[in-house]
Amino acid sequence: MVVDSVRVHTLSTQHVVILREASGERYLPIWIGSWEAQSIAMKLQGVEAERPLTHDLLANILVELGVGVRRIIVSDLADETY
Repeated sequence: MVVDSVRVHTLSTQHVVILREASGERYLPIWIGSWEAQSIAMKLQGVEAERPLTHDLLANILVELGVGVRRIIVSDLADETY
């Protein structure tokens, strides 16, 4: 899946990241917090934060180690949290 967009749900005003199947037409909406939404939206728009954020540091560590994320498995849903 790839990140398609970040949106605000009009009825609840909660943030939603829309994932799209990389080689298909299926979509998966995932409700996220406002900070996470802001970080994802910044990345999609090519805007960099003034200083590295936690996820930037983790991404840099993975690059330096020469490894990457091949897949993510959602194994449980508890209290509406994956």
